[in-house]
Amino acid sequence: MTKRVVAPRFPTPATPASGNGAARLPDDVVDEQVRRVWLFSGISAFMWSFGLVMDGVAYPAVLGATVPRSALVVDVIAVIVTLTIFVTLRYAPIPPRAKVDAGLGLMLLNVFGARPIRPWPTPRRCSRRSI
Repeated sequence: MTKRVVAPRFPTPATPASGNGAARLPDDVVDEQVRRVWLFSGISAFMWSFGLVMDGVAYPAVLGATVPRSALVVDVIAVIVTLTIFVTLRYAPIPPRAKVDAGLGLMLLNVFGARPIRPWPTPRRCSRRSI
């Protein structure tokens, strides 16, 4: 019968970081993160486009509501920026770690872009003569 001996293990050596104390993520994790940000940008572009169609076409045609021009401007800017991020993440030869940073910018765009259009469109007011 062999006798087992319990011995301490040597500590795992720390990986050299860029000097700021933070360790880098493995490349496969960063690549997966880039794919998620790319998917998020595609969904975000679709949602902003859908909102633009609803604000610009559906509300005025169906409800007779007037949508402020500022909401349409915000929608158009958000559609352009999200489509640009979508295409850039897919085809631009940018390092993956820089592409991940675009995800933060996209989230901030969605948060601050939705803020000015928060109030719902107001329906057209009827005059007493039209009743």
